[in-house]
Amino acid sequence: MLHCDDSIHGAREYGIVARMSTVTISKTKYEELKRRANAFRAIASGDYVFVARDDVKDVIKDFEQTGLYSKAFLRDLEKGLRKSSVYRNRKA
Repeated sequence: MLHCDDSIHGAREYGIVARMSTVTISKTKYEELKRRANAFRAIASGDYVFVARDDVKDVIKDFEQTGLYSKAFLRDLEKGLRKSSVYRNRKA
């Protein structure tokens, strides 16, 4: 079990071990925090890319035309696309 100095806000929640001025976190937690910080910086700077979306029917049609996918797969793909955050608030 990790020792946490509860005086550091969120120390126990994030599994942080703190002693004096040194804070130690796991590599996994560091990578997560680094990813979040980079995402925040990109959004804050306006440096992000608009995601262009093809109509769901067009995407399914493209997959279907390859002849590589079963009808069941195509149905599942369409269902998944319609539930995805990219398409959720868009009529297709």
